[in-house]
Amino acid sequence: MGEWTDLCTPSDRWLYQSALTWRRIYPGRADQVTHARRFVRSMLAGTGRCEDAEFIVSELASNAILHTLSGARRGWFGVEVSLAMHAWISVRDLGGRRTPSAVVPAGSVNGLRENGRGLPAVAELALATGYNGDPVGGHTVWAQLGLPPEPPLEVP
Repeated sequence: MGEWTDLCTPSDRWLYQSALTWRRIYPGRADQVTHARRFVRSMLAGTGRCEDAEFIVSELASNAILHTLSGARRGWFGVEVSLAMHAWISVRDLGGRRTPSAVVPAGSVNGLRENGRGLPAVAELALATGYNGDPVGGHTVWAQLGLPPEPPLEVP
C-alpha cells in the first residue's frame, strides 16, 4: 500500500502537514487527573483510542504528582495532545529527585506489585514512549498512539 498522502486531497495534505496541538495546565493535585482525562478524551473523540489515551494520561499525570515537584505546594503539571497520523500524549512535570523509568521495580512478584506497573502498561498500549528533560528543569513524558485510518471524506 502507498503512502497515506496517496489517499489525500490537496486540502487534506495541507491540513495534516503538521500536527494539531493543544495544551492545558492543571494544579498538581490528584483531583485534577480527572480533568486531564476529560481533556484528552475530548481531543481524541472519534479516533477509537479514547480509553487508551485516558489511561495513559492518568498514569503520566499521577506519576508527575506523586514523584515530582508537580505534586508540591503550588505545583502543576501540563498535558499536551498532538494529532497528525498518530496521537502524541505528553505530560510535563516540574522535576525532582527521580527520573522516569518503565522498568518493573525489583522485588515485584510476577508483576503483581501494586505500584510500578503504570509506565510498562503505557508502553504496552503505545507505539512508542519516552521522555526528555531532567530532574532540575522538569520532564516531558510522552506516548505515541496509533490511530486507525480515517475513511475518505465524501464530497457532495
